[in-house]
Amino acid sequence: MHRSSSARRLLSAVALASCAAGLTAQTEEYSVRPIDRRFTFVEETLHGAPPGHFEYEQWIDWKSGTENDSGYTRFDFKHELEYGLSETVHLAVDLAEWHYEDSATTQATKFDATGVELKVRLSDPRTDLLGFGVKTELEFGSRELEWKNTLLVDKVVDRWEFAYNFQLTTAFEGEKTFEYEESEGEIRNTFGISRELDPTRYLGAELAWEIPLPDWETGATQNVYLGPNFAYHGHEWALGATPMFLLSGDDDEPSFVLRLIFELDF
Repeated sequence: MHRSSSARRLLSAVALASCAAGLTAQTEEYSVRPIDRRFTFVEETLHGAPPGHFEYEQWIDWKSGTENDSGYTRFDFKHELEYGLSETVHLAVDLAEWHYEDSATTQATKFDATGVELKVRLSDPRTDLLGFGVKTELEFGSRELEWKNTLLVDKVVDRWEFAYNFQLTTAFEGEKTFEYEESEGEIRNTFGISRELDPTRYLGAELAWEIPLPDWETGATQNVYLGPNFAYHGHEWALGATPMFLLSGDDDEPSFVLRLIFELDF
């Protein structure tokens, strides 16, 4: 009887140790799992590479047609490398931003800028009343300098996510290399709603409201874009797509914009 009781205790201890090891492994796996984007025009507080890991992002914007130039075509490319400093702090480097334009006045490929980004999450949209975060970006080219500061607000409710960004951009331009003289600004409000169809597929919509501030003066024509959103989350990769249509805006604004973002986690 004594040996049988000892054997049972030993088996119970082994079973408990196995369960604890399994739970630990699952917890560690969850802690290093990337949180991929649901949106492409709206930034989320949760999105980012896990601590100690990298994420490469390939951005492609296709802009087509304006009121003044129906044949207008432009492709913008951004190559970004992000690193998770912690679960709430992420640092990114824009390796290169460049574009190709074919319009009535221009047909050229041009390097635009490189830059750095820092994002900090202040609260969690899954467990807190609202998710809050801040993001600052500095992009600099030979004749252009932009500083973007963004407030991030979002909320996850069951399978739904609701997100809002308020962004203020300060831009400087100059005729000579690295001599920035002219200054202007822009306020951008972006809204997003997304529903999880299953753990890999997400469907929703995004809206962008742009308020240009040339010479920091109001009165310029404002631009409003709206379109559906789709995201697919694979194993260590993800893809997001948003076609946006101009509802109202300036005659030189593209009537259609398609944004694709491909993410690769490693």
